[in-house]
Amino acid sequence: MKREIVGPKGQSYSQGVKVGNLVYFSGLSARDSDEVMYAPNDIRKQTQRALEKLQERVEAAGSSLDNLVKLTVYIDDITKKPQFHSVYTDFFPTDGPARTTLEIGRFDGGMCIEIEAIAFIP
Repeated sequence: MKREIVGPKGQSYSQGVKVGNLVYFSGLSARDSDEVMYAPNDIRKQTQRALEKLQERVEAAGSSLDNLVKLTVYIDDITKKPQFHSVYTDFFPTDGPARTTLEIGRFDGGMCIEIEAIAFIP
């Protein structure tokens, strides 16, 4: 199988790597393109933005949110999980991907969440 970079090339890490029919996406946060944190310390707004960015990347790779098979979610404070989940269920109301949610402790600059994903390309 061949490894293919998804997204911008020439960086020290890849936004995504495609192998076969799977795409492995690097962690996404709510930072915008100039590295400014969107809605510092607001996990609901950051979850919304991170999942919107994930949807954009998955679709650009030729797939959809329905084809996500695994998410790993890093949260700064696990007591915020209910707020995260209330937004998450807007994107995945039923039969969502497998998911692991972990407390990471502390991010910098008001970041609350980071999401890694694996998607299947039909």
